[in-house]
Amino acid sequence: MNNILFPTNSKFIKDVGNLINSKKNKIYFFGHPKNSKNLNEFYNSEDIIEKIFYKVNKKKNQYKFNINDRKKFKFYQNIFNNFSKRIYIKKNLHKKKNLFLEMCNYHYDFIKKNKISHVVYWATPHFHFGISLFYISEILGLKQYILHETDIENTFIVRKNWFSLHRYLINKNHTKVLSKYLSKNQNSRKSKIIRSLRYNDLYDKNFFLLNFIYFVIKKIARILFIKNNNDKDGYFIYLKNHPRFLEAYLRTKMLFTKLIRNYFYNYFISEKKVNLDIKYVYFALHVEPERTVSPEGGIFHDQIRAIKLLRKSLPNNIKIYIKEHPNEFWLRDACIDTLYFKGLKFYKQLKNIKNVTLLNNNINPDLLIKNSICTATITGTSGWEGIKMQKKTIAFGFPWYADHKNCLCISKDDRNSINKINNFIFKRKIKDKTYTKNYIKNYNQYLVEAETWENVVKTPKNIDHIKKLFASKLVKLF
Repeated sequence: MNNILFPTNSKFIKDVGNLINSKKNKIYFFGHPKNSKNLNEFYNSEDIIEKIFYKVNKKKNQYKFNINDRKKFKFYQNIFNNFSKRIYIKKNLHKKKNLFLEMCNYHYDFIKKNKISHVVYWATPHFHFGISLFYISEILGLKQYILHETDIENTFIVRKNWFSLHRYLINKNHTKVLSKYLSKNQNSRKSKIIRSLRYNDLYDKNFFLLNFIYFVIKKIARILFIKNNNDKDGYFIYLKNHPRFLEAYLRTKMLFTKLIRNYFYNYFISEKKVNLDIKYVYFALHVEPERTVSPEGGIFHDQIRAIKLLRKSLPNNIKIYIKEHPNEFWLRDACIDTLYFKGLKFYKQLKNIKNVTLLNNNINPDLLIKNSICTATITGTSGWEGIKMQKKTIAFGFPWYADHKNCLCISKDDRNSINKINNFIFKRKIKDKTYTKNYIKNYNQYLVEAETWENVVKTPKNIDHIKKLFASKLVKLF
């Protein structure tokens, strides 16, 4: 019998889990309690976080985890620590060295008691609970399945990790999942929505300052006076009784900080005009924090490190054009954790790199891709958009399109990587449209259709049938 830990991130995936639940496959759901209504056998992430980070009703575990491979432990502990800016942690716990170990002990105990054999993740683990669970599951030899969303409308691939080219074979008969989308070579609806968010923000409104002040006051009022506040910031997601005055203060500080960063970037440090007639590599920055950067970028979760390596790999006559993600300065639904990433110093450091030009957010990214000699990204959508335009792409990680012949994946910061980048850009021949067409045709064998962005992107037709198909395909992997 398979005992499977299964995510609760959306109604779609919970329904899939319930379809899989049987005598042969027992499902144990895990995640945040807001997604756990009417679920049995639920492994509560909020409960574990509270016990470890906030010392609430801490208990002794029956089974205790011992570290055998220090190097691997340290690797995952560093990723775990990178997430510490994403949630509220009391200052006296920041210096405590065993938070990762403590959480590993809880996972180890749960897995042993319930004889868990498989773990499924809605996305690459990118918070404390998920990354420690992944580590423990890996050292115990459990089978793990990460649902990794692609840029093809409403589709996932299934991976065993985020730091290799691995994908599970889903459709042995090369089933065509969404050939209509691919033949039109258009951006997915999700991509279009993300691009359009900045135009629906406060910046373009008349009487901006008045609207901004009114917006901030409304946010503060909701935080302080609404008891069942569904608008609680994700920074405090694991605290049942969070400090409301602190949230109001941090939310206000974050909004004014974003405002300052936006004006600094778009009106002071970036160029409003761009020369598209020179040779350049286009690097599209990621929003931070994001799983596509950490953990999927590995050591290149520091985007400046990736850009510096790229600069070392290029001749001096080749420029690097850098453009900030359109939603980096988003105000409406911005989270407090963005306060601790990408300060003004970040942009100053980029500006000081030789032959690097920062570009204004109003410049069309499609034009930048089209006229470049190569695009570069950590693991983002811009790489796939470059491939569709017959451009080479350098990824500082392993995105879903990592095995495309026009994509080079870099995971180390060394001399060998410098040589690889240089040879890739200037010596390797680019594959033609026929290759990309065949690549997509063959890629169908890895795709599974799903509802990937609930309540935002339109639900696929025949959703009940899609859920059953999704469940049957996952069961075959078990």
